[in-house]
Amino acid sequence: MAIRATVPSGVFTRQSSGLVRAVGAVDTLFYCYFQIAIGFMALIINGWRFWPGASMELATLIVVIGGVCLAIVYGLLSGVYPRSGGEYVFVSRLVHPTLGFMVGLNMTFWQAFGTGTSACFFAIFGASPFFGALGLLSGNQTLIDLGSWFLTPWGIFVAATANVLFFAINLYFGIQSYFKIQRWAFIASILSFGLTFIVLALTSVTKFQMNFDALAGAGAYQKVIADGTAAGAVPNAPFSFPATMGYFIWPAASLPFAVLSASFNGEVKNPRLSQIFGIGGAITMSGILYIAVMFLSRQAMGDAFVFTAPAVPADQFPVPLGAGVNLFISIASGNVLLAALTSIWVVLSVFYVGGTTLIYATRGILAFGIDGMVPDKLADVSERYHSPTNAIILVVVLAELAIAGLAFTPYVSLLTGNLSFGFGYFVIGLIGLLFPFIRPDVFANSPAAARVGGIPIISITGLVAALAQGYWCYLMLIDSNFGANTPFAVGLFIGIMALAAIWFFVVRAVRKSQGIDVDRRYAEIPIE
Repeated sequence: MAIRATVPSGVFTRQSSGLVRAVGAVDTLFYCYFQIAIGFMALIINGWRFWPGASMELATLIVVIGGVCLAIVYGLLSGVYPRSGGEYVFVSRLVHPTLGFMVGLNMTFWQAFGTGTSACFFAIFGASPFFGALGLLSGNQTLIDLGSWFLTPWGIFVAATANVLFFAINLYFGIQSYFKIQRWAFIASILSFGLTFIVLALTSVTKFQMNFDALAGAGAYQKVIADGTAAGAVPNAPFSFPATMGYFIWPAASLPFAVLSASFNGEVKNPRLSQIFGIGGAITMSGILYIAVMFLSRQAMGDAFVFTAPAVPADQFPVPLGAGVNLFISIASGNVLLAALTSIWVVLSVFYVGGTTLIYATRGILAFGIDGMVPDKLADVSERYHSPTNAIILVVVLAELAIAGLAFTPYVSLLTGNLSFGFGYFVIGLIGLLFPFIRPDVFANSPAAARVGGIPIISITGLVAALAQGYWCYLMLIDSNFGANTPFAVGLFIGIMALAAIWFFVVRAVRKSQGIDVDRRYAEIPIE
């Protein structure tokens, strides 16, 4: 049985979304932690080589400040509109339905697409270095080959498909089923982090060099630095604040994503407080973890090695699988068991990203369905499990297309959709800044009406968030090393925005011919 929107009359065609408020503040925090995808640490630290003189730690701290301000904006807006759908609901109700649908469709599409590309991360940044490191430390060629296989097109496709299907089945049985398993994954991840810090703190550069040379051959450590320098990396450059602000682009590709928990507002108890706690807490905690790993890795492996190693082509790197801080941590441990235990946080965090994006995409589609902007069937919610079953199926199909695109074609990159996310966050920051002035009647009577020194808190935090996210978008447009400004990525961003605008006006006209006044729906808060 499913709840469906089928009666073409009234403002909304049903009295309930079919979702239930079963998610608490702590579970929201755990979701936000996994949505941040801290397992992409290797990718983010590898980006350091593009900005000689940058301080990774300072850049990350600046991202955290902007991210926490964005978290407050999202949390306050969640109190005003405690319904599922995230940015789509906020923008369509506070600014204009057309812009809301444009931003919402772009975000939802990329989260559906990202369900596939994020699942590929599990193979690339999780399974491959995990098995490869165990094989290197144990001398087991089978494990080394298995690690290498996860970097092949079919290895990526198989691992990513398994990841997507795991979460699709998990979420079919309801969001509570997802969160029960996620709690244990979070605990295991944090314990693994603790052990990682101990290993890195007890490792000196001399010890790491000995371990690395023992695996890769005498002089391999110094050769990596020499080869990376020859490839264009500039190690040991003096501190540069401009370079630090350029490196901002890399941690910004991870930490602000915690805000996407707003997608399931309709399933959160006390959304305003839960979202501020969950989003802000996850960004702060993950930022601290990022800074700690960055600092301890530099102390354990040496600045020059961490900076230059990613510049060495993978097929020329002296150990299989290429450069990556998670692989280096395993080498630093010098022990198979420790390598396995210190890899748990990486494997779990990249494994769970696909689950978090799947939740967002399905709730976005459900919100479109409630407002009548997509076929009614996509708004179906299981009466037994309170899950949007048909939306899950659609997202799985889109995710598989993304997986195939990344695994078998050159057109899809790991960071393809980031420009769309940055734009969405920028819009929400602006809305936070302007909300008290463009909708004073709504603001005055809302849970967001708190002030400091007479100035609305949401305006202060919205200004900081808009500046941070606007700057991130600017960097993505000019920094080709990041990979979000390819013609494919920019074309899709513009194309989806244009398609969404056309879609909105066509569907509104069709619904009007069916006796449904879509404009009246957008004038009200969506059903719960």
